[in-house]
Amino acid sequence: MQQQCFHNQEITRIYLQPDSQAVQLLCEECIEDKGLTTKFDQLVLLQKVKKQPEELLSKINLDNTVKVFLSKLLKATEDDLKNTKRKWNDRLQTIKQILDKLINETETYFDQLKKELEDFRRGLVTIVNFSRFEQLIQDDQQANKEIQIVNYIKELESGVTGQKKTDILNLINVYKEKIKNTQIPSITDRLSFITQEMNDYQTTVNKYSQKCNPDIHPQLPQFPIQQSSKILSQRNFEKLLERITNQKRYTINLIYQAQQLGINSESFWNSVNNKSNLLMIFKSKNKAIFGGYTPCQWKKLSTPLQQGIYDDNSISFLFCQNGEDLKFFPIKRENKPAIILNSSQGPNFGGDLNINADFQGGTINLGTTYSNDIQPGQPQLVFGSQNQPNINECEIIQILHQ
Repeated sequence: MQQQCFHNQEITRIYLQPDSQAVQLLCEECIEDKGLTTKFDQLVLLQKVKKQPEELLSKINLDNTVKVFLSKLLKATEDDLKNTKRKWNDRLQTIKQILDKLINETETYFDQLKKELEDFRRGLVTIVNFSRFEQLIQDDQQANKEIQIVNYIKELESGVTGQKKTDILNLINVYKEKIKNTQIPSITDRLSFITQEMNDYQTTVNKYSQKCNPDIHPQLPQFPIQQSSKILSQRNFEKLLERITNQKRYTINLIYQAQQLGINSESFWNSVNNKSNLLMIFKSKNKAIFGGYTPCQWKKLSTPLQQGIYDDNSISFLFCQNGEDLKFFPIKRENKPAIILNSSQGPNFGGDLNINADFQGGTINLGTTYSNDIQPGQPQLVFGSQNQPNINECEIIQILHQ
């Protein structure tokens, strides 16, 4: 039977009275009655002592260096280590599944390339009667072999005309189209996810190394995350980051990068769904560079209706780059939605910058939600000469504030 106090409650703590050898065995109600709830340095939790003897040793009269170390070591609990290990086992298994899938896709990709190459070469052999050349090479009894080979080559040079030339060109075109349509394993989203996971993992390892040895300060390397844009100049990319982060610590994560036919609303919404703090950078076929940033969360809606999302802190902005000049168009403080969600369309910044589902059509109506204080000679937010987005390249980067 558990020892009990006069409250008939279980004894849970020992109170170490200051400047004496006396102790009191207390229940939680005793602690309340005696006003000892804030005496953490003198209250020893019995249940904790069973697993962590430093709970007692850190509160008695020992060498101060020892006490300080043991006090810090209390933060390292077996349950915490066990739960963190289980969590990271699950997260690392997810990474393993991603890599296993990439391995399978890689095998399929190179097998397909090999097949198409073999088919192409068989077709080429058939058209130019290459078997005759092989016979010339293999026939050791052939007299004047060198002359025969020279004659064969001359026949090829003069004979690959007309229908044979057409057949070869058709074979090349078919081959090129098949290679073009062979599904290339994509690593952009995977790399971003794995990079972020590995950085989180490294942070966790550092944290628990220090928990278990409070006197060390491990400085283990972080995996690099993309620190530049392929569309913007480095100088202007850094300007954007300075404006967004206000010189606070951050990491950036490339979550979407596409060109030409790979840009569409489905891949866009799959990449941005439930993500916040996104910087979107677009480049049109006319070389116009523009985009926007908002801290608001982008969400793929399950209905055809649209939904406005408000930026309570008025941080959102649009921008354009003209040469090395960068112009910002901040959101107005007029209680209008910073972004408008519509899963059947592309991104929509408050109706001012609206991209259609195919990322080719769209509208600019600057001044409705975002300011339009253009001065003479300053860059304009425009799509280009055709007044349509015709987006040829797209980057979406998540800024993670630390």
